[in-house]
Amino acid sequence: MKLLLVDDVELFLNLEKSFLDRKSFITDTARSGKEALDRIKANKPDLVLLDLFMPEMNGDEVCRKIKDDPSTRDIIVIMTSSESENETAVKERCFAAGCDDFLPKPIHRQALLHVVEESLHLAKREHLRVPTHLPCSIVRSGDTLNTWIHTIAAGGAFVELSPPPDIGEEISVHLTFPGKPEAIMVKSIVRWTRKSSEAGPSGAGVQFLNISSSDMNWIMSYVQDKDRILHPHRKT
Repeated sequence: MKLLLVDDVELFLNLEKSFLDRKSFITDTARSGKEALDRIKANKPDLVLLDLFMPEMNGDEVCRKIKDDPSTRDIIVIMTSSESENETAVKERCFAAGCDDFLPKPIHRQALLHVVEESLHLAKREHLRVPTHLPCSIVRSGDTLNTWIHTIAAGGAFVELSPPPDIGEEISVHLTFPGKPEAIMVKSIVRWTRKSSEAGPSGAGVQFLNISSSDMNWIMSYVQDKDRILHPHRKT
């Protein structure tokens, strides 16, 4: 697995690299937001560990650029910050930019390894994503909207919504599958959004939260069956 560590402070970079190199990750480093984006474009990593406060371009701006680009939005972004006076506001700022997780500084080895390994494991499980046209309903602030799922994976989906909700907003998604009499109801969080364009309809990429094992298995089976239909000659 390829990891990119981004921080303008060399001490933090060296410390993070020493923690992760022991687990045989392939690590690269960048000391600015611009350098990070250049390295991501040249050698797409699986995960970016990204400091929030940096000169010229802060980490939340870098994260938005990563998540707004269809070619990089699946990269895991874990943001860090040593700003401790108002950690809640700092975390909200990071998640509003679309990051997948947050670690406060100083970073401890076990905490870093845990969040990195868990994030990579989840991403590997969710990697298989298929196009679909599933009916669903969304509950936001007590209001229900009937709409469609356009792509789905074990851990999330792209939901057609106009206008799209805010990044970080929690919504309830009720999915209706062929052959399943009861809808799957799952709490979800908006990780990225898209306005209507040639690339597709307006909507939001959501991550499923607190989904039961049985519902997860149902979705995984649906995704695998759909993939076999779409790619009958793919080797598994």
